[in-house]
Amino acid sequence: MKKILGFCLLLLLFPLGVSWASNGQMIIEIGEATLDKKKIIFQKPYLAEKFNVFETKLIKEFHSIFANDFSFYKKSFFIIDPENEPVSDFDDKNFELWTSRQFKFITRYLFKKNIKKGAIDFKVELVDTYNKSVLISKKGHFYSRNLREKAHALTDLIFEKIENAPSIFRSKIIFVSDMMSKGSKKVKELFSVDFDGRNLKRLTYHKGIVISPSVSSDGKKVLYTLIRSGKGRKNLNLYSMNLKTRRQSIISSRKGINSGAIFTSDGSKIILTLSHTGNAEIYEVDLSSQQLRKITHHFGVDVDPDLSKDGKILTFLSNRSGKAMIYLADPSGKEKSVKRIGFVGQFNATPRFSPEGSEIVFSSWMDNSFDIFKIKKDGSQIYRLTKNFGSNEEPSFSPDGEFIAFSSLKLKKRSRKLSVQNIYIMDRDGGIKGQITRDIGYCTTPRWYNPPKT
Repeated sequence: MKKILGFCLLLLLFPLGVSWASNGQMIIEIGEATLDKKKIIFQKPYLAEKFNVFETKLIKEFHSIFANDFSFYKKSFFIIDPENEPVSDFDDKNFELWTSRQFKFITRYLFKKNIKKGAIDFKVELVDTYNKSVLISKKGHFYSRNLREKAHALTDLIFEKIENAPSIFRSKIIFVSDMMSKGSKKVKELFSVDFDGRNLKRLTYHKGIVISPSVSSDGKKVLYTLIRSGKGRKNLNLYSMNLKTRRQSIISSRKGINSGAIFTSDGSKIILTLSHTGNAEIYEVDLSSQQLRKITHHFGVDVDPDLSKDGKILTFLSNRSGKAMIYLADPSGKEKSVKRIGFVGQFNATPRFSPEGSEIVFSSWMDNSFDIFKIKKDGSQIYRLTKNFGSNEEPSFSPDGEFIAFSSLKLKKRSRKLSVQNIYIMDRDGGIKGQITRDIGYCTTPRWYNPPKT
């Protein structure tokens, strides 16, 4: 009876669709629950003096970033449109008016010209109207070149003050695009973009094929595999790049595959797929000594490793069952505690742990396309996150674990042959938040990270 009541309660909280994997796993298609939200308003800017057209445009852009950033967390915040609200004095302390309208948090802005620096001075405050207190008061200045960086840093500060948890507002997404290709010559390079799709930067200039990027936990380095252009036999060599200096170096150039590499949490070792002995196996490489240690040892092909945050669980793909499916292993030994947890679809791809390590997100081929799924690390529950949204692959959790970046392939309208692949963001329950790339070629393998704080 208790089990029946529990399942009924689950149905009330989430509109569910249910199907079944080949091993009898229940696949849950989840909707959005109704949650209590905090009302917040980002007040119209208070201008201490008259600004010219260009300066006014910069102030508007700076201000708009706050509401846009918080709109990604609509499950937690109800954002009040400031257009219908009067512009009050910056130091207005009419808490009763705000609380009577249930405005829990007010963010207010004061702007002045900084003639000496050729910049715009700001003062931003976060006010808790219920407790009649100023939670944050920050002063600074910005130029057009660092406007977005300054604004995202402030929204991150405000979010963390309210939620006592990190946000995605400073985060970036690394991905691969073929936008530099010309005619039949395919070129795939590494790019980065802010989480909201702005500030696109090209990171590599190899004029070859870059695949399988992965960022270190401190956000300072990226690993990727390069297939050089030109004639002759192509080796899949592994590179490391410092994201600040853009300095690159070859980490592994053993014969065959050197790919799918990830850093361990302390950055001293990497785990990757090597095929120099003939079969593709997963190894650990000490970056100081270059000493190899084999983790998998099987006649099947083992690829796409990823580690839990504590380093105690490895997830990877293997065709040892006859088709590519997700497996787990203890990376401290060889073929230690190997367990298959993937059973959904015809085959799986690109498993990635959530930041806290309790879930794995992956793509699976079913219904003639790829879709994104989420599974508990022990394989006990599986959730389908995408359906009827093109072909969706290569998921990657945001640093806070609340969102997932993925690539989605869609046919163009009025065409059965032309298609486009872009990077999208959804929340951890499958709610699509927006498109991140647009008209910059086929975009693949998004990997989400936080750059170091400056």
